[in-house]
Amino acid sequence: MQQLPLFLDLASKSCLIVGGGRIAARKARLLLRAGAGVTIVAPAISEEIAAFDDDRLAIVKAAFEPTMCQGHHLIIAATNLRHVNRQVSGAANHFGIWCNAVDDADLSTAFFPAIVDRSPVTIAVGTGGTSPSLARQIKKQIEAILPSRLGQLARQLGHWRDQVKLARTNPDARKRFWEHVLSGPIARHLLAGRQQEAEQAFQRELNAPGGYSSPGEAYLVGAGPGDAGLLTLHGHQLLAQADVVLYDSLISEEILDFARKDANRVCVGKRPGESYKQAEISRMLVRLVKKGYRVCRLKGGDPFVFGRGGEEAEALAKAGLPFQVVPGITAALGCAASAGIPLTLRGVSSSLRLATAISKGASDPDWQLLAQPGQTLALYMSLGSLNRVVSQLIAHGMPCSTPAAVVENGTKTNQRVLEAELGQIAQVCAEHEAKPPAILFVGEVVAMRICVETQTLWNNMGYLLYPNVLSA
Repeated sequence: MQQLPLFLDLASKSCLIVGGGRIAARKARLLLRAGAGVTIVAPAISEEIAAFDDDRLAIVKAAFEPTMCQGHHLIIAATNLRHVNRQVSGAANHFGIWCNAVDDADLSTAFFPAIVDRSPVTIAVGTGGTSPSLARQIKKQIEAILPSRLGQLARQLGHWRDQVKLARTNPDARKRFWEHVLSGPIARHLLAGRQQEAEQAFQRELNAPGGYSSPGEAYLVGAGPGDAGLLTLHGHQLLAQADVVLYDSLISEEILDFARKDANRVCVGKRPGESYKQAEISRMLVRLVKKGYRVCRLKGGDPFVFGRGGEEAEALAKAGLPFQVVPGITAALGCAASAGIPLTLRGVSSSLRLATAISKGASDPDWQLLAQPGQTLALYMSLGSLNRVVSQLIAHGMPCSTPAAVVENGTKTNQRVLEAELGQIAQVCAEHEAKPPAILFVGEVVAMRICVETQTLWNNMGYLLYPNVLSA
């Protein structure tokens, strides 16, 4: 370990910044946030510093003199002149004061880390001045997995400390209690913003020493259309803390890798010989949550858009069990964006209609409504009945020449886009052996498809095989 990481209490402490430019302004802003008193010394200052309105900030328009270091707790050399920064560093060392020379590790005895601020929780990432860019990149990765209400959780735990000390006088029992709080429903309520439920659960657990009987919680999480980068931040966080993951068969290993290594993973998707019925999945969810597990029900797309999440939410609600619904990017949005299809376009399409083609009998789609002009049609689960879909749309007035496209494995590295006129799309898909998962888009916007890789407008009719363009 090259440096010892420490957190400094600078509240009401005096700090000196030598320099009057953009970097000095940035450091001043950070020190003021920490409650410090700041003096800036420079022959000239920027408009940004001049605009500061804070009684704790003093500006001295003068050249640096070594005696200016006296009386300060931290000194920052923030000029673009190395000989001045060297002079500041030498003076600070002479007076025994910590000094940070910006972007100059050799002149520094203190280093500013990249900071993740979830006050009162603060996480600092340092590289000893060797690579601030790397520290910032690590900071971004940490921020991506930390709940936004982590600070609220820390403040509430601090508020409860005295109560826990009185109720759990044994240090080991107190430690076990806090571990239970942090891994159980109390913390989950706080992180979800459910203050009243958290208070009730805390009092219940505090008054029942040695026994923890609170139920778990279910997370109905939309994983998006396939690309792991499209999983939402909140979905990522809940997946990472779940004890059990019930996932669809189309969920990628890359997304599943976000789960805890010790989490129990169960594929409940439709696979040959192993298909789970929806009623079984709902019963499994209820049973696991009742046992106290945190269960992530991971679904492709969005849970409430042809994902049957509504049925699972209903089962959990009837059982009186807590659950959260985390929306995901539904296939129509993700696949259209990845294929370069603008779902609405001024003067071309003013509305978007999402539908499924697998309904039959009395619940058959309203083909007349789906065939209306001036809209974009996104048909889920339509590949297996594509001939029927095409014939019904044409029979209800949609022209055979309407542009259509089937996006297969949308947003993934093996994505294909098969494009043709509506009357030919089924034949094109058969010729190229299109397979699920796939979604059908129909409408004039398909002819305006933009190749997002080359920013080229593909408005020639005939069919296109993405990423390779094959003329009909």
